Amino acid sequence: MQPRAFASALLVALTAFCVSSAASTISPESAWREAGARDVQREALTAYSELSLAFVRNAGQLDAPVRYSTQAGSTNVFLTRRAAVIALRKGRRGLALRLAFLGASPEVTIAGADRSRGQVNYFVGNDPTRWQTNLPAYEEVVYRKLWPGIDLAVGGRGGQLKYEFRLSPGADPVRIRLAYRGQERVSLEPSGALRIETALGLLQDISPVSYQLVDGKRVAVASRFALAEGGAFGFALGRYDPSYPLVIDPGLVYSTYLGSHRRSEYPPGRLAVDAAGSAYVTGAAYSSDFPTTAGAFDTSFNGSVDIFVTKLSADGSALVYSTYLGGSGAEYDPKIAVDAAGSAYVTGYTSPADFPTTPGAFDRSHSLAYDDGFVTKLNADGSALAYSTYLGGNGDNRGSAIAVDAAGSAYVTGLTDSEDFPTTPGAFDPTFNGFFDAFVTKLNADGSALAYSTYLGGSGDDGNPTIAVDAAGSAYVASGTDSRDFPTTAGAFDPSYSGGRFPFHGDAFVTKLTPAGSALAYSTYLGGSRSDGASGIAVDLAGSAYVTGSTRSRNFPTTRGAFDRSYNGGRLGENAFVSKLNADGSALAYSTYLGGSGGDFGSDIAIGGPGSAYVAGETRSSDFPTSAGAFDRSLGWKVDAFLTKLDATGSRVAYSTYLGGRAYDGAGGIALDRAGSAYVAGSTGSRNFPTTRGAFDRSYNGGRFGGGDAFVTKLDLIAGPIRCWVPRVVGMTLRKAKRAIRAMDCSVGRIRHIRSKRVGRVLRQNPGAGAVRRRGFTVKLVVGRRA
Repeated sequence: MQPRAFASALLVALTAFCVSSAASTISPESAWREAGARDVQREALTAYSELSLAFVRNAGQLDAPVRYSTQAGSTNVFLTRRAAVIALRKGRRGLALRLAFLGASPEVTIAGADRSRGQVNYFVGNDPTRWQTNLPAYEEVVYRKLWPGIDLAVGGRGGQLKYEFRLSPGADPVRIRLAYRGQERVSLEPSGALRIETALGLLQDISPVSYQLVDGKRVAVASRFALAEGGAFGFALGRYDPSYPLVIDPGLVYSTYLGSHRRSEYPPGRLAVDAAGSAYVTGAAYSSDFPTTAGAFDTSFNGSVDIFVTKLSADGSALVYSTYLGGSGAEYDPKIAVDAAGSAYVTGYTSPADFPTTPGAFDRSHSLAYDDGFVTKLNADGSALAYSTYLGGNGDNRGSAIAVDAAGSAYVTGLTDSEDFPTTPGAFDPTFNGFFDAFVTKLNADGSALAYSTYLGGSGDDGNPTIAVDAAGSAYVASGTDSRDFPTTAGAFDPSYSGGRFPFHGDAFVTKLTPAGSALAYSTYLGGSRSDGASGIAVDLAGSAYVTGSTRSRNFPTTRGAFDRSYNGGRLGENAFVSKLNADGSALAYSTYLGGSGGDFGSDIAIGGPGSAYVAGETRSSDFPTSAGAFDRSLGWKVDAFLTKLDATGSRVAYSTYLGGRAYDGAGGIALDRAGSAYVAGSTGSRNFPTTRGAFDRSYNGGRFGGGDAFVTKLDLIAGPIRCWVPRVVGMTLRKAKRAIRAMDCSVGRIRHIRSKRVGRVLRQNPGAGAVRRRGFTVKLVVGRRA
């Protein structure tokens, strides 16, 4: 029988540092001696957030009770048979915090697992016979049979200590009993995290997350910390099937940094995912050591800022290709799309006249005085340009989003103040309207000509638009505008401008163009009386447009039954929003706020089946709505990325999580694969941003002076909890069997009596014990008396 893994991944992280007076149950000095801490000298308590992932076996370099240890700055972790000891130091003050294993078996064995690269040497003292050399290091240490049938694995992830429990069949999770010693107080936070207050600062075990693999799909199991007397704690679980593995804290399929060692990477724009699950991401690189690959189109840094285009393998462990894209000046704000053949399409804007273009492309000349937009198509292996063209007039021109249809035509939107921006005969609007207009341009498949090109705007500023395309070739564009004369259509949801005066002004807009680009299928404002703007748009198979962005309006239009109809952003804050328009743009299918009290911004949106909206962005709210079982339910610093999945009606958050470390983190793009996994790309300044074992780059590269790295994270969102798993009822009386089955939300179904007219006990059941079904599944029983 397959072992059952109850993997309680509880991340311990210093989230604050406070000094207070309280007695510890065990003196720091004695605990430190037991742990064998000898040489912890650095002053920075915050070094705990950069905890090494390598555990080294004690070969005599430490006191005898220690089996394995790891060190990061002024923090040491020592693993003994009966406890994990975290030795902290701040200035001249020291503290040893023990995580004790209560009632643990004396038969436990401890062994390293998953060898790390490199070896460790200890040259302590002047006696070479006592030196320890070439000691192996491990990413994980496993306590086997710590309690009957229960193993404990201890490791590191993204600068955080992680421990998880793995249960064999028949093992009882109630046996897991832990207790901190050396703390001042242990309590539960509203998020479900375990709060450990010490004399040197605050630590936190984030709330456990559980799932089972059932028929190849992840199914959530409710779990939480359960406090007991004397500072002890364990876990309380919801219903789960003991015949399947059980894991806690899944969340990330992979997560990797992506950056150079010298400067920051500009936050990546939209990302794309192909049919094989490979992620394509683009951003702006500021240095010559951004990771590129042999054979890629351009492996040399060209100017002050270059675009990068990177394709990751499906498991996030390697770069399929990575290339620079740019000229001798600067390129900014790139966005990306990918076609069915794996060709990547990129747009943005560029200042140099030597941006790489291709023979036969639509426009190979730069406007010289200002920025030009560009559209570039890379071939499937990233080794060459299929085409590359400028796009603009004699003013400022900036590509801000791109989409591609099944025929390989690229649809580009952006903003321009050029009166001579290239438009086409018969296009909806060939005339510049004032200040900054949006534009919508469709290029033919080889990039040699414009299928159509049109202005879109009024007399004001019409924002930084985003775009989506449906199967019929209709383009959907959304942004923000302060134009009171922005073009709207009769019968649209809101044809009137609602935005207030400066500085809180502007409405979002949503516009659908006909496939030929010659007319508006519909066009509507979307907003309240203050400032509103759309930054992401997606369209489903029925032609409904889903929009996200941010709003400062307390009267932003919401719908009855929506998840959140109340503005939460405070006087100077903002909330994200998610709105779904019906297919003809005449009404809202649903519309909801999304956020907390600190300020929230929806960056991008994607649609999964059936009609679920996935939103990524950034939040400053410690009360941003998260879901039970989410990867991370606590704000890591002042700004975290977030990922939220709304159900098809917009009435419920199906999944919502923070994503970040202990500095700025923001998501710029989201994409989904066919299996429903969500890919998020963004920018991080966190040295402890969560990464995964085997990912391409687990080390922060952003430099010393506030630079940032890009990140790419894939999450496997967990399905709903098990509604019905069948208990074993053979041998029970019929009455007790019915009660046991119905308690699991199963029905009973047909009952067949045999061998006796009198009802006896259950002889057989179908399905057997442990089967997992949806609520209401019928369990058939055979009852009677045996001969």
